[in-house]
Order: sequence, then structure tokens, then C-alpha cells
Amino acid sequence: MTFKPEAFLAKEELSGSSYSDYLVFSRAILGWRKVQHEGARGERDDYLDKYTLSRGSLRFINGLISQFSDNLQEAQLVSRASECQRQTSIYNEHSNQDELLKAVLLAGLYPNLVQVKKGIVTKGGRFRPNNLALRSLSGPVLLHRSSVNRGKEDLPSRWLTFFSAVKSNGNVFIRDSSAVHPLALLLLTDCDISETVNGDMVEVSFPGRSLVRCEVPLQTWDLLWDLRTSIQTMLYRNFNNPSNANVSQDGSLISLLVELLNNTESNPFVEVSGTESEVD
Repeated sequence: MTFKPEAFLAKEELSGSSYSDYLVFSRAILGWRKVQHEGARGERDDYLDKYTLSRGSLRFINGLISQFSDNLQEAQLVSRASECQRQTSIYNEHSNQDELLKAVLLAGLYPNLVQVKKGIVTKGGRFRPNNLALRSLSGPVLLHRSSVNRGKEDLPSRWLTFFSAVKSNGNVFIRDSSAVHPLALLLLTDCDISETVNGDMVEVSFPGRSLVRCEVPLQTWDLLWDLRTSIQTMLYRNFNNPSNANVSQDGSLISLLVELLNNTESNPFVEVSGTESEVD
């Protein structure tokens, strides 16, 4: 998918309300598969033209998907490689849950994280309240012009995850980005967490020079910690002994996670005690 004005419009259409470059690519491939199986040759050509896609690149990506499916079978994480690509498979039960997919993406890409704050001061000293300021661990960053999140004045979350960044003319550009729910940070990141109890509140922070710091009611944090521990235990058990998977228990846990991600307000800009909370 190249960067042209028509390509950007096509990405916007595929993105919908996902705010994710990764889901754009996923939807482009799924759409191509559907039109291959159900559409005539003319419809397939129209699909490629509409979304400015390369037939050869799509075939290459499909080959990689098949290879990764074989790898999962060899690791005994799936019963058959073909089940990975069948939409009705139990492995794809939640494949239409955008927030869960982005949370899993964050789990794999962390600490590739961008903090979003609203309001910037220009070099000329003017304050622009609707512009977004982006910061990673390495400092200020900008979204690449090809990202579906470039130029947006509002995002559903204060956090973006990404895979690659490039430096050009003294600026760092994030090439791909996905807005992630703050609960995904607290529940799915594989890192140590520091806790400081202050009365009926807990200050939670990630190690090192992390951007993540938040205050959570003690009772809420106890529940989140139990859920985080359950998720980590499930992952450890299934990765180390796939044959010992508890399908019913694991399914209930994932369904709970999906419900929380979908129904918990992310409140990207909330003030707490006069300052902006780092995870809201």
C-alpha cells in the first residue's frame, strides 16, 4: 500500500474507527482473500485498484501467513496449521475484536510506546490547544504522513504502540501506530510494576524511564492485579505446556478481558489532583 492521496483515503476507509495502521493492513488482506474466493476477475482487479494494492505483495504476505501458521503447529500451539486461517476456528473467535487485537499487539511491541498529550507550544511561542504532542522514551516524535493517525485532533486513548521509527531532518517519525486502551498497558505488558500505596490510592509505575505512571483506587488495583496475574499465568501455562490448556477457563478469562477493553472508558485527557494522570 503506497503513499498517495488516493491510497491515504483508502487506508482511512479500511481503518474505520480502529485508529490502527496494523488493522488497516489486516483488513486489506482479509478483503483480498474474500474477493479472491467470491469475486470475479474484474472485481479482484477493482479491489487492487481501489486500495492501491500489489497482487504480488499480497501473495507474498499470504505465503508468510501460511509459514507462520506452520510454525505455530510445530510449536504445538495449534492443532492444525489450517485452523489459523479459518475464520470460524476457535483460534479466531475474537479476531474481530479491535481492542483485543491492539492489546495483543502492544504486548508484543512494548516498550515501543508513545504518550499523547493535547496542546502544544509552537516554535513561535503560540499555544495550539487542539494539536497533539507525542513523546516516546527517546523524546518528542511525529507521526509519519502515511499513518492513519496523522493529523487527527482527537484519539480514543493517550497511548500509541508502534513497530518502526525513522529519523529525518532532525525529527523522529513513527511510521505505523495503533491507539491502545490504557488497560492493555496495565494488564498485558510483560514487565515489572512498582506500587506505592498512599491512603486509599495506589501509584503504579513501570520500571526505568517509563512514560507510564498512574494513580488507581486501592480496591480497583487489587482487582486489576489479580486479573493481570491470571492472564500472565494463562500465557505461561499455554506457552510452556500447550497440551495442558484449559479451554473453558481460558475462554472465560479472554472474554472478560474483551468486555473490559470494549466497555471501559479510556478517557484520554483527565485531570487528577490538578495534573494530568499518566494513564487514564
